[in-house]
Amino acid sequence: MKNLKLSIHGVLAIAGVALANPAMAGDVPCPPSLGNVTVEGNVVVTSACRLDGTVVRGNVHVYEGGSLIARNARIESVRASGIDIRSSSVNGSIQIDNTVGATSAIVATGVGGSIQMKDNFVRLEVLGNEVGADVQAFANQGGVVVEQNIIDGNLQCKDNFPAPVGGNNRVGGNREDQCANLQPEGSVIVRVLNASTTSTAASATVGTGSLNDEGGGGSFGISTLLGLLGAGLLSTARRQRPVARTMR
Repeated sequence: MKNLKLSIHGVLAIAGVALANPAMAGDVPCPPSLGNVTVEGNVVVTSACRLDGTVVRGNVHVYEGGSLIARNARIESVRASGIDIRSSSVNGSIQIDNTVGATSAIVATGVGGSIQMKDNFVRLEVLGNEVGADVQAFANQGGVVVEQNIIDGNLQCKDNFPAPVGGNNRVGGNREDQCANLQPEGSVIVRVLNASTTSTAASATVGTGSLNDEGGGGSFGISTLLGLLGAGLLSTARRQRPVARTMR
């Protein structure tokens, strides 16, 4: 069974209330999901697991077929095939690699290290976090949204398709490659027709020309548009001017 690991370290504060969790020694399986307890060893995840107010002194090992939901959690280290981490504190880094399935999200979480996302085939959402090091998105397919984060390090994005979207990030280091100038989600609209249907009129206005599936003077074919997007030559359309419009 393939071991997928993601590093997370947590420091949780709950309105000044002291944590008085019962302690569990050794490796603990999940499921069943864990609540307000302290695990002195590791948590071993083989399917859907939820950690709600859980303190994990060791690591969370999420194996192939497993997924993790963490709420108000303190975790030493994790690497998962699917994660949904919200309102938690993380001293180390979060790594999401080679995931498929549902959306993976990191929301309203303090991360002392980096957030690293590579070779994933799911939608990735990084929203409203405070990150002490870098946010990196490399070679992901499924969409990446990076929005309203405070990033002390660099924001680095490369070889993602489609290109990442987002905005309102405070970046202490450099904004690089595809994340040099992020645009809001929805600023580019591309409608790909179902191949099983008959294409009759799919067209869109772009600037003074048009996009359509038949080509012609002053126009680009849908396949051409997708090629330009893939090459990074056509990336975003600004909201203040309707640059792309699709018609059914």
